[in-house]
Amino acid sequence: MSFDQFEFVKVHNTGDTLLRFPIPKAAGDNRPGIRFAEIEPGAHQIMPFLSAVAAFGHPGERDLSPKQRNRAEQYRRLRLQWGFAEGFDVETEAERVVHRFPDETGSWEAKMPDFAVTTLDDQRIYMLIEDPQGTKPQPNGDGGVISSDLAPNASTDALLALVTKLTSQVAEMQQQLIAQGEGAHSPAEEQPEIPRPPDQEPPVGEDTPSASPVARQPSTDTSDAPRRSKVAAGVS
Repeated sequence: MSFDQFEFVKVHNTGDTLLRFPIPKAAGDNRPGIRFAEIEPGAHQIMPFLSAVAAFGHPGERDLSPKQRNRAEQYRRLRLQWGFAEGFDVETEAERVVHRFPDETGSWEAKMPDFAVTTLDDQRIYMLIEDPQGTKPQPNGDGGVISSDLAPNASTDALLALVTKLTSQVAEMQQQLIAQGEGAHSPAEEQPEIPRPPDQEPPVGEDTPSASPVARQPSTDTSDAPRRSKVAAGVS
């Protein structure tokens, strides 16, 4: 949603002391010095939405990445603007009392301004300074309320989980494709030898000839015929 559709808003003082904070100069205001809004307890003042943003932070600010935490940085700056000394002050009054911090040590609980911002038709807008995680419901501009999904930790964790899941799925698909490719080009598995029927097997103990026998032909060589004749005649 776009919060910039709320051109003007109401800023309510919900505390019991004067609510005073600096606001941007109006167009054409060239006077020197800083301008302040002052709202009595129980009263409200209509002002530009951007003036409320300057004092209480933009409710639609997002952390772009774990290293570019715009929402967290704006929250830190706003607390400093309202007098919270990070590293010296503590979060709650109970923490300050229990640990017996000196009187000079303050708490964000005590220093946070008592205020409420609404649309002109009294729909509650939760500003960044009171909703640093961005989890509270916000008006949709049509009289209804929508849930906010600006929580930096939740959105970052969900995004990282989604990226991890998609990466795992892609890796699994790649493995399947590789396995299918190897199966298409792998040599065929050897088929088991099928034994011949019993009537075609050679008798036990008889070797199977490796080739058909060749009939022996009588020799036609007569070169030693006279010698054989003489030997035969001498014998006789």
